[in-house]
Amino acid sequence: MRRRSFLLGLASVLAGLSLPRLSPTKHVLAADEPSAPPSSLLLAVGGDTTPGANLQEHVDGQLAAGVPKEQLWPLYFAGIKSVLGAADLALVNLECSFTERGEKLSKRFNFRARPELVEILKAGSVNVVTLANNHQMDYGTVGLEDTLATLDAAGIAHFGAGKNLEAARQPAVLERAGVKVGFLGYYFQSAANMLESRALFATLNHPGVAGCFTDLACVREQIVEDVQRLALQTDAGFVYFHWGKEGSTEVLEYQIELAHLCIDLGCQGVYKLSAIATLRVTQTGAPAAELVPIQITRWPEAPFQPFVLTGAAREDALTRIAALSEDFPQTLPMLQPYVGKDRKPGA
Repeated sequence: MRRRSFLLGLASVLAGLSLPRLSPTKHVLAADEPSAPPSSLLLAVGGDTTPGANLQEHVDGQLAAGVPKEQLWPLYFAGIKSVLGAADLALVNLECSFTERGEKLSKRFNFRARPELVEILKAGSVNVVTLANNHQMDYGTVGLEDTLATLDAAGIAHFGAGKNLEAARQPAVLERAGVKVGFLGYYFQSAANMLESRALFATLNHPGVAGCFTDLACVREQIVEDVQRLALQTDAGFVYFHWGKEGSTEVLEYQIELAHLCIDLGCQGVYKLSAIATLRVTQTGAPAAELVPIQITRWPEAPFQPFVLTGAAREDALTRIAALSEDFPQTLPMLQPYVGKDRKPGA
């Protein structure tokens, strides 16, 4: 594949890496013996998800108005539950800590949520999260410890952060429908765009997220080592990046560099706006990927409640995504009919 063929997002990126494992043949089929259909797993992948901050304030307002928690937890993901619930695994970027403890890290915005709000993820069918982002350490070591404990108690797998660098780089490996998949997560920004503290990143003896503070060669080394190990453990592996300049649609040079690294391991490409990526994964071959365009909120009637776009809104979203992906020599097959389509002014 060529250099820009990759799955790129504004802030979060999932790269579907096809990492088939070779194993000894256990049985040779006779000419007239039917072969069994290949096992497959459906993966649904969303982007940044913050159950705390403004969403927690909305929860508290609803509770004060007498709405029971049992009605609130399913509310926020109800509009995309048809997509996440249909998947064997549903993954999002958890961009806050689940804690009521800890000291704020010195920065512009700090996000956290009460641990009970993990029920929103559970009700929304989310069963794996990446923690490799710029808000996971907002409340320090205690915040991360509480987050890990909360996710473990809820039965939600996690990756991308840990008690030290070795733990942060460990993949989440899960098996569904006979297919074993693994996930790795990294946070990275170039020096020109880095607004965070070096304290976010895990070291040999300090907790934090996977990745390296503005050191591109360092994060490249992590990715190569981790993906090569992951390939030996799984039928397919996935790398989830948190990167980019917030509010910008520009593809940055370091993103291309890291994308190219992953392309060498076998990736597809699309510039992803607000969408859920669904990937059909088998034990061999590259995942088949599609996008489900969504809108993340509908203010004021349905705040913090993403929903699937349909009809003209869906077509407009796919047309815009296709237009932003035009510089990539190769992108998702589902976008081909939208390439070159005229878009409405201001779209």
